[in-house]
Amino acid sequence: MGVYLHGRLYWIMRRKGVRNSAKVLVAFDIRTESFVEVDLPNVIDNRLRMDLAALPGRLCLIVYREPRVVDVWFLRVYILHRPWAPLFSLRDHWWSCRPIQLLAYSEDGSQVLVQVSSTTLGWYNLETGGVKPFHINGVPPSSATCLPI
Repeated sequence: MGVYLHGRLYWIMRRKGVRNSAKVLVAFDIRTESFVEVDLPNVIDNRLRMDLAALPGRLCLIVYREPRVVDVWFLRVYILHRPWAPLFSLRDHWWSCRPIQLLAYSEDGSQVLVQVSSTTLGWYNLETGGVKPFHINGVPPSSATCLPI
């Protein structure tokens, strides 16, 4: 699945014909109809599992670094020498080994709404690193354990 942002469609792929090759981030520019390879953060192992997400105005890279550690990076479009910056890391949470989705920022931009499953949502506080459950009225809570606070 690709992620569309700022006139480009981004996706992660492997080089054709190279088994267990490092992953690359590719972008297709809709306006110019051209492909470009986007450098990944040089401090990550690009053989790890990765996903992409888009938060308002930001391309995010989700890296599943260890079984219980998930790092989220964002692309700073106008910074050439270090375009990627860490946004946050989820560590030692029972759900951090599962695929996550980034859904939205809070109104003040201090939290990110994270989806772990179809019924498990939580607000990740960017300042404190804490997570609090988010429930939608009318949607039954997950049968799994609640997110840690």
